[in-house]
Amino acid sequence: MSAIEMAAQPLLTLMAGGARTHLSTTDIDAVTHWAALKFLILDHVNPADCTVTANERSAFYHTRTVPTGLRIDLMRCGVGDWQTRYQRHSGTLSTGPARPNTGGMNNVCSIALGFGQLFIFMTRIVAVNLQISPNRAKAVCILPKPTHGVSWPPLFPIGIDEAEKIAGTVGDLFTSRWSKHAD
Repeated sequence: MSAIEMAAQPLLTLMAGGARTHLSTTDIDAVTHWAALKFLILDHVNPADCTVTANERSAFYHTRTVPTGLRIDLMRCGVGDWQTRYQRHSGTLSTGPARPNTGGMNNVCSIALGFGQLFIFMTRIVAVNLQISPNRAKAVCILPKPTHGVSWPPLFPIGIDEAEKIAGTVGDLFTSRWSKHAD
């Protein structure tokens, strides 16, 4: 995994420092693989409530195949404790009365990771028709992969309250009076 770290480190250093840069499609791949690796690690903090299967983790480690349903958005924050923090939410949601077929695993996970001015919001949603995406003016989406390079940082930063709201989006779904846990 050190190759992933080494490829992404110069880019992440620039972005965390708030430097203006252009990420080529090759750069996007490097940051995507680094973020996906962190997602795999943090998703598996508690193996009982992860969303990534052992086969998917193995495929990533051997061929860099990113698990399906993973979305990665980059934002500029750098305020409060979001300069060195992560937050994770995971569970099973359904958009209908039947429990989705997830093989006993959770089907929704979000991980917010902040360091320096870089705020990374990753979501994985499987076996349910649900999409979570931040404000386009404040986020740079790198997965699904754009067809061309992207500029960093986004036009507008997010503040501490917005970072908290974004990081808690999936957790809020589980506690909303409009949602019901899939049994």
